[in-house]
Amino acid sequence: MSIDCQLDQCESHIQDIRVEEAIVHEDFTSEPNVDNNIALLRLHDPIDFTFKNVAPICLPVSNTLRSVSIDGKTATLASWKFRSANSCELNRISLPLVTRDECVKKYEKSSKIPKISVNHICADEKAEDACGIVSGDPLMLETGDKGGRRVVQYGISSHGPMRCGTDYLGIYTDVSKYMDWILSNMKK
Repeated sequence: MSIDCQLDQCESHIQDIRVEEAIVHEDFTSEPNVDNNIALLRLHDPIDFTFKNVAPICLPVSNTLRSVSIDGKTATLASWKFRSANSCELNRISLPLVTRDECVKKYEKSSKIPKISVNHICADEKAEDACGIVSGDPLMLETGDKGGRRVVQYGISSHGPMRCGTDYLGIYTDVSKYMDWILSNMKK
């Protein structure tokens, strides 16, 4: 049984919803230079938001949210996979975000230098056990504005170190760079 806990609220209810359509970015490239690593999943049935562990996440839709500098901030990564390949508990870890320049410098010494593009966010995963992350996990930041506090998904796990304890950074797709693509591929 899977259990999802948010603060002191836990829920064991599972929603298993079939994917009706996967929309992969038309310019997606894979190893060694992963870029445009983003897709939308259109679900066959609606999500039931009546459970205490289910809520929509905000996207950086507005120009204000798209232009926020997230360098140096601490983000939260949620995944069912790190620490244990078959975890039944949703894990959350805090990761410090680093600038693109810092990320490029870290990978300059590597024989497998990935291209770090303007479409990427880098996070220092050395302090936490996020190595071997699964592509598609959300990287979130809590933001505050006149409407109150909310969680915004700024990144999607893309690629990075498979072994824990290395000096290499995790690389995430920067969702804010794809908002026009996301909005143009959503059904009304």
